[in-house]
Amino acid sequence: MDTSNPFFNLDRNRCILCSRCVRACQEITGVGAIDMANRGYDMKVATFGDATLMDSICLSCGECMVRCPVGALIPKETVSPAKEVKTVCPYCGVGCSMYLGVKYGKITGIRGDPEGPANQGRLCVKGRFGIAEFVNHQDRLTAPLIRKNGELVEASWEEALSLVASKLGKYRGEEVALITSARSTNEDNYVMQKLARAVLGTNNVDHCARL
Repeated sequence: MDTSNPFFNLDRNRCILCSRCVRACQEITGVGAIDMANRGYDMKVATFGDATLMDSICLSCGECMVRCPVGALIPKETVSPAKEVKTVCPYCGVGCSMYLGVKYGKITGIRGDPEGPANQGRLCVKGRFGIAEFVNHQDRLTAPLIRKNGELVEASWEEALSLVASKLGKYRGEEVALITSARSTNEDNYVMQKLARAVLGTNNVDHCARL
C-alpha cells in the first residue's frame, strides 16, 4: 500500500488493473503522474521510478480516486453524508460546481458536479480536499466582529454593515481603500474597482491574488 498521500491511499491489493486512474491522470488532468508499470503478473499502477505518490508529480487532485471502481484508491477518511448541498467552490474565480456532503452541520465530503458548466465534475486538490478543513475549523469566524470598548465582539450583519456605512461617510477619496478578492469573477472585480474609482473616488484598490 502507498499511504504517503495526505488525502487518499493506494491499495494495490484491490487493484484490477483497469487503468481508469491512469487515463484520468493523463487525459483529464494532463499530469501523467501514474502509469501501468511492468508486465504480466508484475504489472501494477506506479509512479515514475516506482516512487511514492508524494515523491512524484502527483497534484493530489483526486481525479484518479473518484474513478476507481474497486476502492484501490480510497479517501483516508470516509463519512456517509446525511444530505448533499449544491454550491460553487470559493477558492478561485473559475466557478467550479460541487456537492458538499453534510452531516451534523459539518462537511464530510465533496464531489464535483458532473453537470457543472465550468468543471464538468472535475475538481482540483483545494476544491476536493481543502474546503472542509477550514469550514469545519473551530477558529473560523461565523459572524461579523465590530470593536466595542476596545474589544472585538460579535454583531449581526445589519449592525456591521450600518457601522461600515456610517464610517465611510466620514472619509473621502484617497482616505479610503478597497480590497477585492481573486476568488471572485473578473466581472465582480471590475464592478468593485468601478465602485472604488467612480463612487468612492479612490484608486486604492488591492487584492489577494498574490497570496
